[in-house]
Amino acid sequence: MQAVTAQPAPLTAITLTERQQYRLDTANLIFKSLAAAGLHTFGRKERLARLEPKRLGGFYLLMPTADARPVDLSTSVRGQARLLPGFSGTYAEQRLVRSLATYVIEGRSVPAAMLAQALMAESNQYFDRVESNFNQVIAKFRFSRAFTKPTEINRKTGEMA
Repeated sequence: MQAVTAQPAPLTAITLTERQQYRLDTANLIFKSLAAAGLHTFGRKERLARLEPKRLGGFYLLMPTADARPVDLSTSVRGQARLLPGFSGTYAEQRLVRSLATYVIEGRSVPAAMLAQALMAESNQYFDRVESNFNQVIAKFRFSRAFTKPTEINRKTGEMA
């Protein structure tokens, strides 16, 4: 007697809706703006970080260095710095990346203060030094609803008042 075995269903790539694809393109443009603002985690010149959908759901962050492996955003964080394995930025930058991935899937806007904190994390700067870069990114993406509308921001911590 022969046993009948069912063939496993082929693994298909995640399909993004048209709206999610638009938000993914917007998130990758935000990475380009952050690289232009001096955040080297997101790229330099022609090599830019970008989000790519995983085959079974979720996202990879493709780092801008040639030899870097993709960072799986659904992996648990490790170590005292609480960073994803393979992520070379700061914790504030990692939070921004994860929030942008949520923005792509759910459409939930990223708090503007999170952008400010990521900009400030580079070299531990006060908001006064990164305010022009912050305003440029917010102004450029104001109609995409990627970021919440900023209110008053604490100049030392980057938190919203």
